[in-house]
Amino acid sequence: MKKSILVGVVAILAIFSLVFVGQASTNEYIVDVTTFESTAGGCDAAGCSFEDAWSAANNDGTDSVINFDLDYPAIITTTAGDGTAAFYNITDDGALLIQGPGSENLTFATVSGDAWAFLMAVEDSEVNPANVAFSGLTFDGYTFDFVIANKNNTFEDIVFGDNLFFVDDEGGSLINNCEFSKSSTWTTDDVTVSNSTFDNVNLQVNGSNWVVEGNDFLNCEGETIGLYLTPLASNTLVSENTFTDNVNAMLMGDGGTDNVISNNTFTNNGNHVWYNDDTTISDNTFTITHLWLKGDGWLVEGNEFSGNTEYAPISFQEDSSNNTVTENNFFDNEYRVITLGNPSTNNTISDNTFINNQGDSVINVVAASDNNVFFGNTFEESGYDTSYAAYEMGYTYDKTN
Repeated sequence: MKKSILVGVVAILAIFSLVFVGQASTNEYIVDVTTFESTAGGCDAAGCSFEDAWSAANNDGTDSVINFDLDYPAIITTTAGDGTAAFYNITDDGALLIQGPGSENLTFATVSGDAWAFLMAVEDSEVNPANVAFSGLTFDGYTFDFVIANKNNTFEDIVFGDNLFFVDDEGGSLINNCEFSKSSTWTTDDVTVSNSTFDNVNLQVNGSNWVVEGNDFLNCEGETIGLYLTPLASNTLVSENTFTDNVNAMLMGDGGTDNVISNNTFTNNGNHVWYNDDTTISDNTFTITHLWLKGDGWLVEGNEFSGNTEYAPISFQEDSSNNTVTENNFFDNEYRVITLGNPSTNNTISDNTFINNQGDSVINVVAASDNNVFFGNTFEESGYDTSYAAYEMGYTYDKTN
């Protein structure tokens, strides 16, 4: 079926319209052949290949749009001119939008073993390339789909075929409504990743001020971690995501600070090892999901924890102090509910509700943990002794304290 994308998709255009704000003019190039190599006369003659359009857009000195008018579904098979990348080196200050017809309609593929589909490096030290936007494409067969060293890039409705290795020291990129089939490593700040799917692959955050919102992380097996906030990750918001059926849904590296984990749904996941300071976990739903927390200044507030059978929903590890667990609901758990490690000091457990939990103690305080404060908690229909601490500690508390 012949289909021109000159009209475009309104939602995508709205996202990408910011790319061209304040620019005097925009050049448009329409790819109308699936041949990869340059054609005689380029885009000024009959038959404009993608290589023609890319070359013209990258050298016209202004903002540019590459559109497509092909028979769909279509495949453009690339061959690397330099043996490594199909497209490389940015020499133009202008913004560039590559606007595909939809990831189900157009695929960029390689049969020659190209390492990268796009290697967007800065060739001229005086050029400040920014605002490169891709939409509606699938990439297949590349070792890496993108290696990028500029800023403010946008990816919308992209299916990444093998691996996205994203180096963006300038930051400011947006990834929305994409699918990933292998793990992604990004070293940058100020990135937004939203409404995308990570199926048994890893998203690794190596920077600060990220927003990870509305994504699905699922089916991670073995050593694959759905979302990994490395020790470099700070001031990152993880919100409204779903984590389902993962052995390791999420990991926070030792050294990260001031992150917020809020309004997510965790279902049937394994252990989560989170090492951070001054981090907030609020308003999440954890079902059959266990948190190992280590660090100082945690705020765990307004969450629901249920269905755990082998481990406590929350276990603070050794040397975890000055943390607050408040206003959470713990119900239908079959093990201890909260464990304070050896030692864990100056923690506050307050105003929580414990309903129908089974085990040897609701809150287990390990030896050498002291100066912890407990108040305002409510216990209902617990089928065992609801003392706060392990019996060997000798602590006893009223059930309604």
